[in-house]
Amino acid sequence: MDDLVSVLADLCDTLENSSIFLPASLKRETSPDTCPPSSTQSLSKLADYRRRSVELSREMKQLSIRTEKVVVEVRVVFLKIGEIDTLKEFYQADAFLQTKWREPKLDSKPPEELGTVDLERYWNPLCYIDNILSETKEVQWLSTTVGQGGEVYIIERRRIKGVFLE
Repeated sequence: MDDLVSVLADLCDTLENSSIFLPASLKRETSPDTCPPSSTQSLSKLADYRRRSVELSREMKQLSIRTEKVVVEVRVVFLKIGEIDTLKEFYQADAFLQTKWREPKLDSKPPEELGTVDLERYWNPLCYIDNILSETKEVQWLSTTVGQGGEVYIIERRRIKGVFLE
């Protein structure tokens, strides 16, 4: 048991000295007036941190699951079509793919807060271009827009450069 406590204490020291985020509740006091926490205190703090981490993971999964049907608007624009190889039946192109869908879980948020929300945590239709052979570059970004009735929509935009099959 003491070995486990010393390993966990070393881990906490490493995390405190690294650039990885560590909640303030797990950081130990280092002033001479305070004594280091006992092994049971360290273990209970670690268990509490793990429990909160599991709860956050569950919350993130709940945000990304949708049981109802979702209408997704899709727009595909080929910005540039380059070399076409008719014998091998492929071509080079620069394409733009945009998807837009309603996200009711964001309706209650004020517009200022919508800019700070992590949109990666919410449901996504995971659209893709099926006939792409190789992509040399892909840029993706997410944003929100508010409709006339205060309805919030997530917009995913992707710009893809690559080789496509005919």
